Formats: sequence, C-alpha cells, structure tokens
Amino acid sequence: MESAYLNTTGLNTVHFKTSTRKLNFVNNIVLITVDCLRARNVSCYGYEQPTTPQIDEIAADGIQFNECFANGPFTSASFPSILGSIYFNMYEQKHFPEKATLLSEAFGDAGYETIGLNAANPNVGCAFDYNQGFDAFVDWLISYPSPSTGQTSETSTEGLQIKRYLRNRFKSHDRAYEMARRAYEEIYNPVLQPYKMLRNYVSFFRGETPNAFSNPVCPSAATVVDEAIEWLDSRTSEQPFFMWLHLMDPHSWYDPDPDHLTALGYENESRLTRLNANRALNTSDEAARPHMDVLKRLYDGTVRQVDTAVGRLYGELDERGLSDDSYLIFTSDHGEEFLEHGRTKHSDQLHSELIDVPLIVNGPEVPAVTVDEPVQLLDLAPTLLNLVGASVPDEYLGADHSAAIHDPAAAVSSAPVVSETPAAGNRRLVSVRNEAFTYIRNWKTDARVLFDRNVDPHEQHDISDERPDIVEKLDLVAEDHVDFVTENRITIDEKSEDVSPDIKQQLADLGYK
Repeated sequence: MESAYLNTTGLNTVHFKTSTRKLNFVNNIVLITVDCLRARNVSCYGYEQPTTPQIDEIAADGIQFNECFANGPFTSASFPSILGSIYFNMYEQKHFPEKATLLSEAFGDAGYETIGLNAANPNVGCAFDYNQGFDAFVDWLISYPSPSTGQTSETSTEGLQIKRYLRNRFKSHDRAYEMARRAYEEIYNPVLQPYKMLRNYVSFFRGETPNAFSNPVCPSAATVVDEAIEWLDSRTSEQPFFMWLHLMDPHSWYDPDPDHLTALGYENESRLTRLNANRALNTSDEAARPHMDVLKRLYDGTVRQVDTAVGRLYGELDERGLSDDSYLIFTSDHGEEFLEHGRTKHSDQLHSELIDVPLIVNGPEVPAVTVDEPVQLLDLAPTLLNLVGASVPDEYLGADHSAAIHDPAAAVSSAPVVSETPAAGNRRLVSVRNEAFTYIRNWKTDARVLFDRNVDPHEQHDISDERPDIVEKLDLVAEDHVDFVTENRITIDEKSEDVSPDIKQQLADLGYK
C-alpha cells in the first residue's frame, strides 16, 4: 500500500511503497555514516584527544573493526559500495543505477520499514536517486513533509523555490514554463549568487553549523538526530525498521559549536579566526598551510559534535526499549586530508588518511571484541542483511562478516581490499591493501608505490624498490580489479545525468566539481 509520506521537489513527486510482508526476525538496523571522518581521529582507534567518548562506549560494548577501508576517497566514489555493495567504476556516474539494488530496497523487500536522513549532501540525496527504496526520505536539500509531523519544512535552495513557483504559475503551459526557466537561469548567477554570498556570511557569523557557506546550510548532527527521534516516536508499525543517517559535521567548512572545542581542552576559536582558516582551506592547499593547527582543532570539534549526537540517539533507543533488538552500525564514507601527502580536504588520493575509516557494530549478542583482519565498506550491505536473515541481492560483491559479529572465533575474510578513483578522463588510481601492505598504482603515469603499514601506518615511506615481489603480487590484484569493473559494466540511461543548476551549486559549495 502507498505510504502517506510524499517527498516533493516542486518539479516532481515521489511516492514510496510500504511492504506488509511478515518477518521471522525482529532486529532493527540503525546505520550511521559520517562524511569525512577518518579513523585516526576517533579516540577508540588510538587518537590522543577524547573526540568520541560516547562512540568509544558503544564500541567497547560491541565489535570494532580496526582495519576497515573505504573503496573510494570521496562520497560519490564510496557510497555505491556502502549502500549497494558495488564499485563506482562499474557505472561511473553520480546517479545510483536503477538496475542495481540499494540496501534500502533489499530491506524493504524483506519487510522492513525504511527511513533515510541526508544532511544536505547531494551525492547521496534525491538528486542522484539514493532515495530509492525508502518509505520516508528526509533530504535537507529540498522542501519535504516531515515523516513524523507531516508539516512541510522549507529547506530547499532558492533555485528550487523559484522553480516551484514557476512550475505552479505555468503548470498548464509547458512552453511558457520552459522560457521562464531559461530566463531564470540567465539571471541566476549575476543576481542570486551575490545575495547568497551575503546570506552565507551572515549565517557564518551567527554560528550556524556546519557548512554555513553551503547552499542550503547543512543541518548539524543534532538536528538530524532530532528528526530521527521524532520519527521513532511517530511510528505505529510493528515492522522492524532500517534507519540510515548521513551526518555532515566534519565536512569543510569546519565550524563546531564552542562547547565541543572546550570539551577537548581547546580554546574557542573566534568567528574571524574560523573564517580566515576556512577561507584559506577553500583557496588552495598551500594557502591552508599556515592555518593547519586551527583547522585540525576545528575538525576535532566537529567529530566531538557528531559523537554527542550519536550518543544521544543511542540513549534514546535504549530509553524506548529498542536497544535490545537493534543493531547500531557506525562508519564513514571516507576520511580527510591535512597535508599528510600534500593535499587538504578529500582529493582523489588513496592514502590512509582518506581510506582508513571506523567501523563499529553494537547490538544484541554482539561480543565486545576488536577485529584486526582487513574488511571493506563493500562488505557492509551483505553483512547487515545476513545479520538479520534477509536475502542478499545476487549482484552484491562484498563478503559476509555476520558470523564474526556474533562469534569472535569465526573467520573474517582477509582478501585484499581494492580502492579506486574514477576512471573517466584517464585519471584512475587503484590501491590494494592486504594484512600488511598498501600498494598504489597511478594508471595514467604508471607510478607505483608500496607501504608497510606495520611500521608505517600513515604510509609515508615508499618501499617498492625493496619489495618488488609484493609489488608484483598486488599489481596482479589491481589489474584483475580493473578488468572486472570494465567487463561488468552497469548501464544507466544518459538522461538521468541531467541535474539542476541548484544541485550543481550545492556540490560546488561543498567543494565538489
């Protein structure tokens, strides 16, 4: 039957389906992904600052994977692995392919009620079809009716609001609408852009966080958790649920609330100091260099900000009696760079600061252990489905680690992990990681480097000349991977790649081209 929930952009309306299939299992799944969170800045992963005391407790009562690797260095390259257990280079477009199966669709087919909450990252929002399979999808990029209250929240970009007005005004005159739309786009940059820049400066100096300079301002983790809690309280269904939250606080601009800086023993950075540091970060890698200490402290503050919100959600699950039959999974799509290899934010490099991510699973009968064998985000979707006895789509490529989550003695697949940048434009890089080594090959220049993570965990010293045997072995894995993604292409309708200027602007505001 159709859900009462509607997600409206003004240009189209998406209706979601709710399954009524009866289940034999009752475990809920709460998946939290944090944009730009690298493992080395999470305190239970050995960071010297107490950035994640709440998450540390969740990890201490569950399973912590110490060697979890992302399959791509930025959101659009990583999330196909997280939510679809496929590689980005199997289709090379931002839209998730309709022919593949999102994790939300797999849980929906198993009879789960599904909700997604996206803190205004277009790469994983409605614009690129990541809302598929969700009974409710809250995307802070657009105007949406709250799943809990039904009231519409005006969070859309100015451009979408204008297009909505034009569509309503000329709804029976397609040609007139098209002329009006083109006229709007001609004045969009010269008129709206200066206004938005002024608005963003006002937002920043008011302390609206995070990403006050994006369009719209990304909601904080606390706001996303508020919406998740309201949805939990509004539920009347007895179905188990799959809830996915994507949080944006550690994404630049780094602008945590002052309380989270003082909790780390840092002085509160003034608005002007924050402005100068973040503007330098957005200017160039070298411009950011003199501000690096400030930027690192601000980044730590955003991690602590996420930790507080995640701890609150975990407590609310417990208060509602849901923690005994709910799995909470905490991870990240990729890390962040602070000049460890000459770059900042998240570029197309494949070093540990971008590829090493946290993965923590807490839930019923999950032992309090750590796992040192390498796993990858590609494994997440099949593992979660197997964890609750749901069917796994045939096209999922990752390994199933559900047995290890319940039994510390169970073996964890230690197959080499492959990460990759987009192949388009002949700029492909491929990394291969096994239990000890990281190998990175540049497909354009044929440059090859090798690192021994046992003695060089941050991958600073190339030993490729010393270990040609390992280079040859891991290069065969890289070659096989490239052949695999090339031979197993997923076709996408080209017209789906046409996105609005507003989404393009939001991507630019967040630092994406």
